[in-house]
Amino acid sequence: MPDTMNRDRQPDLERLGRFVRDSRLRLGLSQAQLARRVGWSQERVSVLEHGTYGLPSLPKLDRLATALDVPLADMLEALGYVVRDEVETTAREATG
Repeated sequence: MPDTMNRDRQPDLERLGRFVRDSRLRLGLSQAQLARRVGWSQERVSVLEHGTYGLPSLPKLDRLATALDVPLADMLEALGYVVRDEVETTAREATG
């Protein structure tokens, strides 16, 4: 069975930051506007976009994904976790 948590990999915080910034800009939002949507400070959004915030919790990532109008799976993949292929493989194996 595939390891869907990618336990041996470190999250790619810089890639997540680029993903967040690109998604924010796609929506035409400033850092302050995104911060209001998520309930964070503008500074927190800034350090996240620069890859220096650390790894947000899953509920915070989910709230951020919602605010950016992107699937949570895309955000997890930006961190370097393989989500879709492994979930689809696991589902196929379960159904035989």
